[in-house]
Amino acid sequence: VKVVKDITPPSAGAWKIIRPILFTVIGIGIVVGGIYSGVKIRQRIGIKGCFTCDNKATSKCSKCGNSFCSNCSSKGCTNCGSRQFIRT
Repeated sequence: VKVVKDITPPSAGAWKIIRPILFTVIGIGIVVGGIYSGVKIRQRIGIKGCFTCDNKATSKCSKCGNSFCSNCSSKGCTNCGSRQFIRT
């Protein structure tokens, strides 16, 4: 068995140029994706619930700032008695 020397040219020169660019693009994608995901998750967590019944809040009291759903806001604020609400 005769061993033949490999004569293909090394491609390390091109890889030295492409690798930092590729990893930079991947890194930027990970950072942007992480920020986007964080914002979306934070928006989901930030949905307030009704002060009385824990449904999705649609308005908040103009005096004390407690959040209420449309059903509970028609009865007035249970905390301060106000009947004025701000739509959120």
